[in-house]
Amino acid sequence: MLLVLSPTLSSFQFTFNLKPELSLLAGYKYSQERVTTDGHVITSRGPGTAMQFALACASAVTGENMEEKIGPAMLFQK
Repeated sequence: MLLVLSPTLSSFQFTFNLKPELSLLAGYKYSQERVTTDGHVITSRGPGTAMQFALACASAVTGENMEEKIGPAMLFQK
């Protein structure tokens, strides 16, 4: 059984390529954004998005845009 808590999510492309029809059956939209935030669910595309994912999680916890606040000090670039 597939449980999807968020209607929009992203994942490693290989995962989506395995069974793209599952997205339609499960009722979610697949996003090719590097990081997707939908409600309380944050997903990302893979290891290359780890910093952006971490900053999105920190933003969700603090309520501030951490990518803008501390991203430059960390030399983070999209």
